[in-house]
Amino acid sequence: MAEWIRLFVSQRRHLTLFCLPSTVFALAGCAPDVARGPHEVRVDDVTVFVSSETELLGRPADIAVDENGSLYVVDMIASQVFVVSVDGELLRTIGGEGSGPREFKNPYAFAVTPDTLRVADVGNARLQVLALDSDFTRTVRLPPGSRMGPVAVGDDGRFLTTALGMPDALAVYHDPSGNQLGTLGIPPAPVSGVASPPQTKQQIVDGEVPAMFRNSVLPVFAPNGDMWLILTGEGELKRFGEDGSLQVSFPLEMPEMQQVWQECVERARATLANPRSVPGLFYVWDATVLGQTLWVLLNTTEDGPAVLMAFTERGEAKHRMLFSGVRGARSFAFDQMRDRVYFAVTSTASILVSTVPESVLEM
Repeated sequence: MAEWIRLFVSQRRHLTLFCLPSTVFALAGCAPDVARGPHEVRVDDVTVFVSSETELLGRPADIAVDENGSLYVVDMIASQVFVVSVDGELLRTIGGEGSGPREFKNPYAFAVTPDTLRVADVGNARLQVLALDSDFTRTVRLPPGSRMGPVAVGDDGRFLTTALGMPDALAVYHDPSGNQLGTLGIPPAPVSGVASPPQTKQQIVDGEVPAMFRNSVLPVFAPNGDMWLILTGEGELKRFGEDGSLQVSFPLEMPEMQQVWQECVERARATLANPRSVPGLFYVWDATVLGQTLWVLLNTTEDGPAVLMAFTERGEAKHRMLFSGVRGARSFAFDQMRDRVYFAVTSTASILVSTVPESVLEM
């Protein structure tokens, strides 16, 4: 299980601006209608913002932009948070490897507000709340099992931990002090214990999606308090209200999904003799909410370009943006003030940047 979790985490200095062509399609009405197609934009020009040659990053796991346009990057190998200016210059570093205050072990998710940085320090089983203008640090213990999947951190201090279907839930949401407020979602697959890597791979080769893949979710907070769960191995998106009630649920149904599944089958077949390695099945790598719009970074296979999809809170597909110059992106972040989008590429330990049409980011 630990090896699969590491696979999940590893797989969430110069800038030029350019104009983007776009082709407009009819948007759906009151219900999801992927067949009619969203507003589609193709982006061919992408610029390296932080290159691998700088050797600044080791394994960027999550990125975010603050109100001033500074880019925050949490790095799992360095166990640090890097703060980079809008011009690509390193402004400061936060943290370091360890278990003390302002030290991290395998951090891979965070939220930044004007005065506070909240880091999911999963290796130390805690959420660290750091003041950006002082040395003040507060620690909230993460619940048992939080290392089993992604942790989402809200700007208000609430956080979501994944449950993988145990017990009878997909995720658990907590208040800023770590108290459990409730659970979210019904597992699509029953859980009857943890299957061994050989069993899991044989299921995949036989055409069956393992239960732990079907119950895997990417949790996301919305600014209005709503919570999204993206079933990364099931291809389904669910929005819950602040009280935990299910508001909408809809399938992803993107053309890239079949190829992603086929690559998963091929990797499982090629590693059947390996008693430990387990391929992952992820239709979505990362997600964020701007206003009331959910943006998701699709998995487009190892050699495919990055694709961002935007959905309304009702599940309508609004935009589809294809970035032909981005390969291997595992997380992304928007800078709305400058109409930019950043991509973190784990395999090359680099950050890429592109400009998006202002109309696309209008809420």
